[in-house]
Amino acid sequence: MLEEQETTLIMKRIYTILAFVIPVMGFSNTIDEIDPILLTDIEQEGIDPEGYPNETDANGMKQGMWTIWGRMKPEKGYPEDGKIEEGPYKDNRKNGEWIKYHKDGKTPRLIGIYVNNRPNGGYKKFYEHGGVMEEGTFSGGKQKEVYKRYHENGNVAQEKTFNENGKEDGKVAFYFEDGVPEFVFNKKDGVTVGTGTRYYPNGDVKEVINYNNDGSVASKTPKERVNPPKGETVAEQSGSGGPSGDKFKTKNGEKFNRDGYNKLYNKDDELEMDGNFKKGKLWNGKLYKYDSDGILLKIEIWKKGKYHSDGQL
Repeated sequence: MLEEQETTLIMKRIYTILAFVIPVMGFSNTIDEIDPILLTDIEQEGIDPEGYPNETDANGMKQGMWTIWGRMKPEKGYPEDGKIEEGPYKDNRKNGEWIKYHKDGKTPRLIGIYVNNRPNGGYKKFYEHGGVMEEGTFSGGKQKEVYKRYHENGNVAQEKTFNENGKEDGKVAFYFEDGVPEFVFNKKDGVTVGTGTRYYPNGDVKEVINYNNDGSVASKTPKERVNPPKGETVAEQSGSGGPSGDKFKTKNGEKFNRDGYNKLYNKDDELEMDGNFKKGKLWNGKLYKYDSDGILLKIEIWKKGKYHSDGQL
């Protein structure tokens, strides 16, 4: 049904063009004789049998389902026939479920609900191989409800819950790649409380931490491993590094230190990265994520060249 509607729409556009072209062409009756430049114009506007109609209203406002192709935004670096994103517009603003794609133009990178051009509802992020990387819910510019992040092998890497104020509340757990708990503790309205427990990769308790009501550490009790070690060397490996800092700027024209501490800012002078770098990549520090309107969405904590957790906004 969708293909029939798209075909009908394309034919209507072609017939409209014919109304202007036929007098010049001596009333030729074959579509093959239409100037190929005109057909190219149709494609560039987004009409494609593999995508959505990309329609605007009388006021030039985007309405309905749209597919944004690589050829429409070549500066993004996508294949010409690859998809950048697709979803519904209402009066030029994203409203409904949108899909954003990886650079191959085929594999979904993000599927999420937008309301009035901002994330508002459930979302999922995906690795380039197609597996789920992260899932959660955004509402009112804040993370809400259950949040989960996954290792590339599909096992849960982190899980926690956010309250109505966007604060972590309840159990927070980190896991090794094989699913064994790494660190488990509790939050109350964003503050770490009660007892936290760290584990060895083999599941033995490594450390017990007690917290005061203000989140400060009251005591730490290290524990010896009881059972034989398992995967210790794998767990201690460093990552390959976070995002590169080369395209960002420092304050006051200071030179970017590729192997040392930097505070880097984006083109809008918003703090992008803060921490220590190794070979130009964020190694230990914070990565700040913004939406298209410059609103801070999240802060990622990176340790030893790997994503570790989300920081508090």
